[in-house]
Amino acid sequence: MLKDVGADEARWKPAHDAHSIWEEVNHIVYWSEDVFERLEGRGVSRKQAWPEGAGGPDEWRQAVARTVRLHAALVRRIGWATPAALARKSPRSRYTTAQLILGCASHIAYHTGQIAVIRRLYGHAQQPAPPAV
Repeated sequence: MLKDVGADEARWKPAHDAHSIWEEVNHIVYWSEDVFERLEGRGVSRKQAWPEGAGGPDEWRQAVARTVRLHAALVRRIGWATPAALARKSPRSRYTTAQLILGCASHIAYHTGQIAVIRRLYGHAQQPAPPAV
């Protein structure tokens, strides 16, 4: 989903009060890190966050690479979970580990959909205006 996105597209916002792809990615990473920390037993309460996406192509590639590394770490960590561990309450949470994982997956899916919409809007915004008739 992100491999063909450049830094300019990642920074673009469809409206002044909307999020960019980069902000969506940073938000996914922020909450996925939270879930990973909770799975490791180190989680602490966090507030809502939409870290800004800033920089050029190098910073964007680093953001994407961080996202890929975190996703791989989450998949590995989840793969180690036993049925008993999945049924236990996550530390400092009212949810079981399975609910936490499903919530994380749902969150990622939702924001991935947002990224797809932003990409489509960006593509339309880059098209020349149709000639007046």
